[in-house]
Amino acid sequence: MKNIFSKIDENGNGLISEKEMVNGMNEFTKLGMVKKKLSKKEIINLFQAIDIDRSGSIDYTEFIAAFMGR
Repeated sequence: MKNIFSKIDENGNGLISEKEMVNGMNEFTKLGMVKKKLSKKEIINLFQAIDIDRSGSIDYTEFIAAFMGR
């Protein structure tokens, strides 16, 4: 999980921005790691759902919580 988070976190600041999420999901789709290509709107909706504290970025704890069903 940490490896995936780090790949999405392009600037390495420990947070995933909306732009990084869009770029990361698109890259994972190209690599075949995501089965269904999501639209930008779908990715942004996913980002907002994961951003539990509504800070405008996703930290590692929020990222993990999303995969564990909170």
